[in-house]
Amino acid sequence: MASNHLTTFLSFSVILFISYVAKRIYEVYFSTHGVNKELPRLITPFPSLSFPSVAIPLVPSLNHYGICVTWKNRKSLYSNAPLKTFVQTPLIYGESFVYTSSVAAFRQVYGLNSVFEKDPNSTGNSDICLFGPNVIGAVGEDWKRHRRIAAPSFNRNTYRAVWDTTTKVYEDMVANEGWETIHRTGIVKANMITHKLALFIIASVGFGLPMAWEEPIKTDKGKMSLQSMIFEVSTHVIERARIPSLLYVSGHPALKRLEEAYSTFDRLMHERIKEREEELIVLRSTPGVTDEEIADTMRDVFGCLVNARMSEGKLSMSDEEIISNCLAFMFAGHETTANTLAGALGLLAIYPETQDFIFREIKDVLGNREPAFEDYDALVAVQACFFEALRIYPVSFLMLRHATEDTMLNIPRTDDPSVVETIRIKKGTNLVGDLVGLSYDPQVFPDPEEFNPRRWLEKIPATSAGSSLDQRQADEVNLSGSASTLDGFLGFSFGPRTCIGHKFAKIETVCFLANLLRSWRIEPVLEDGETNAEWRARVLEPHFGLTLMFDDVPVRFVRRSN
Repeated sequence: MASNHLTTFLSFSVILFISYVAKRIYEVYFSTHGVNKELPRLITPFPSLSFPSVAIPLVPSLNHYGICVTWKNRKSLYSNAPLKTFVQTPLIYGESFVYTSSVAAFRQVYGLNSVFEKDPNSTGNSDICLFGPNVIGAVGEDWKRHRRIAAPSFNRNTYRAVWDTTTKVYEDMVANEGWETIHRTGIVKANMITHKLALFIIASVGFGLPMAWEEPIKTDKGKMSLQSMIFEVSTHVIERARIPSLLYVSGHPALKRLEEAYSTFDRLMHERIKEREEELIVLRSTPGVTDEEIADTMRDVFGCLVNARMSEGKLSMSDEEIISNCLAFMFAGHETTANTLAGALGLLAIYPETQDFIFREIKDVLGNREPAFEDYDALVAVQACFFEALRIYPVSFLMLRHATEDTMLNIPRTDDPSVVETIRIKKGTNLVGDLVGLSYDPQVFPDPEEFNPRRWLEKIPATSAGSSLDQRQADEVNLSGSASTLDGFLGFSFGPRTCIGHKFAKIETVCFLANLLRSWRIEPVLEDGETNAEWRARVLEPHFGLTLMFDDVPVRFVRRSN
């Protein structure tokens, strides 16, 4: 009897296995993959944007490149794709994804009135919405509400605060690291100081939290310090989102630390919301004080969100949504700025001629005085340095969307741009905007592996002056130029979902680099017999999670003689 049951079970299992294999063969070799055109295909074991791709070690011989498939294959991925578009088809399980690095496709997919939207349940999107919906993860009308409320928080007052705070943090760094009187520093881990800088700026300007460059891990009472809490929360979003709550009772030290950090963050944010509301109630009850004057007193993004909540009534954000937006700003702002700056410092170290070129511009603009907020627009070479580093190392390297209805993309051929072909996309098809592929497209960026900030200065738009210092809000951004110009840069996305903090990041980075490069030269810390090219291959090879990241970037700062 038992033998019959076993035979039946095995037979049923074999039938299921054969059915699954047949289904996968059909999906891989005979499915249209949501498009009407025969596009080049990349067959991989799993979709790049899936848990197995992250968890299973890379096996390039089996086409398993993990989440970084576009980076590992950036020199060849589109060589046989005349429309700069291909289909990734997973062999073992999962849906197909259409990848594109075409500028024309980017402008259609991410532009105004596009039928392509974020999938709220996609990998990464649900992680960033850990506390609830926010301006990064929300979709549809809910996203419009979040954007409408959050965008006014990024204004001239905010940007001036970013510049002033960045200057103060730079000065604190020099003083606390003991660099004020020395000619040459020891080994500096560039990625460590850029992460610290970015966290301090977003914590201070974003949420009004006081931060100090040197702060113990624990307070006098044995509690996690503010700096430690902010660092834990902003750098472990994925872990917090995906680790089952039952595991926290295990008492594992890392999980205890994570639980303490997130519990402290949640409690602190609720307390600060209540404090800000009480302050605003007093202001609103003051005779003669207008709404505009109240808004002008808000010197951080957090205060602006609380003020908007009190003004908007039932259409405003809940406490949880305010906290969720704070977490989103902290994660996105910290990761983008920190990793791009680390890459920029590393590249400047091995391109001394480029470093000298940028230094000369800083001297021409500033003379011997300190950098000021009003200098931002004149420091175009410093801006170009940031753009070029973000091009070479696009932090948000993949931008996932799905088609909400049947649509089409009109894309010019690479071999004859006068010929435009149409790709019909079915509703529900997943599409990935490949910023790595776009950034390393030699038709858009000649010699793409070279660090060349000058490429951004060949066509400086006459209308760019004041674009980051005026009163326009964060969502009002000009992208009328080509993708290789300062006013056409696609590294912060495109269209209505352009990164809400793009000006915040630009001003923070330009201020820091202007302060640093006017006083210091950057040199790589080479191993014995190592060349600059070998150092770059060893040190500046990124790894990937929700964003592109670096390990240690060892450099030295040498004080300039003047």
